[in-house]
Amino acid sequence: MDIQKLIELGEAHFQAGDRSGLTACFNQAQAAQPDSIPAAFLWCLVKVLEDRGADIAQIIRDGDHSNLRLLNSVCNKLLDGSHFEALGELNTSLSDRPSGIIPCYYLACYTISQGRWEDGCRMLEQFRSRLPSTIQTYGIEIFITDEEINVVLRQGRLCVGPNEVEQRVALWRESPPFTPAIVIEMQANAPGRTYLCACNGAYFDAMGETFVRGLLALPNSNAHIHVIDPNEPVLSLSWVEEISSSGRLGLSTETSPPVKSATYFACSRFYVVPYFLDLYQQPLVSLDLDIVPNNPEFDVHLHAAHHDFCCFVTERNEPASIMQASVMVWANSAETRRYCSELQAFCFPELDNPSMMSWMLDQAALICIKEARNLSAEPLRFGDLTQLTGELLENHISEIADEAERHRLKNIVYPFEPRQIRL
Repeated sequence: MDIQKLIELGEAHFQAGDRSGLTACFNQAQAAQPDSIPAAFLWCLVKVLEDRGADIAQIIRDGDHSNLRLLNSVCNKLLDGSHFEALGELNTSLSDRPSGIIPCYYLACYTISQGRWEDGCRMLEQFRSRLPSTIQTYGIEIFITDEEINVVLRQGRLCVGPNEVEQRVALWRESPPFTPAIVIEMQANAPGRTYLCACNGAYFDAMGETFVRGLLALPNSNAHIHVIDPNEPVLSLSWVEEISSSGRLGLSTETSPPVKSATYFACSRFYVVPYFLDLYQQPLVSLDLDIVPNNPEFDVHLHAAHHDFCCFVTERNEPASIMQASVMVWANSAETRRYCSELQAFCFPELDNPSMMSWMLDQAALICIKEARNLSAEPLRFGDLTQLTGELLENHISEIADEAERHRLKNIVYPFEPRQIRL
């Protein structure tokens, strides 16, 4: 049997708790590829079903890239399969070794998924404190080039507890180091709900027209796009001239962002939302530029009447993937403006890191600030759009670019983008 099919069959046996079936898959893999990574992966799963998860530490070789990928795959499988005791045993067994940050991260994810935010963040503090020595052992390249391990690096670094949040917010309130220089090119003035999108010039050129036309197909809707570092004057575009007479399109520009990177372009909405709440004097719904609502009845603005902020919430294990930034509802309230200010404070210290270290900073900010507020005397009036609408985000939207195009745009390396990595 093909080795990949053996892996898939073994994983199915593991999920079902079938130790004999899993052992048979391991034996076949070992015979086909002795002492290979696929065989070792199945061996690790066998040990878990034998209640001997701590034995996995015996085959982990610090400094070996393939071995680190193996450990990451095993820990990911333990988290997805709810084998938390084995994950804890592995974390203990590797607690004094460079590779131990991997089970430490996954155990933190599990702890957070159980509603123990502070405990999970304390584990992530351990992850961050051990990260420099781990990178010294393995080198930085695997943490950048391996997509799955890069997720561990980014999520483990970006999500912090209430004490760190409080420090960032206090510094920001004392002296905000940045305010975007917004130039209003055209204001939407037709009656209706306003949707806001912040993007850079490359995204605007690739998808701006499709986004606007799709959005304005919704009844009673206006669009405002804030373009950072535009490639050409936005008012000179023929499709903009065509739509402008309707009064349903607003445009603004920002030509001196603090950083030109994919991370800043994603986080920029936090810095401009308060300005546009003041400009339009109504609740706003911010959208990613690569999606449009697929239902003419789509109206989440109404939830701003009872909540300061709303977004869709997932059941993902990674903390910075729980609150989705693709569709966000912002009430026209003082508390919403305060939340934006706290999001700005959270993000700013990370903006001078390359995007390969800081991507998903926006979603890390959403959950870290919300959880910090929940632990304070002033919790955020938050609305979960998954519960409020009764459906997942993907049931409400259509994507207007294929995966390859979105990947290309996200991975553009911009001139003057930060290059130096800060841990």
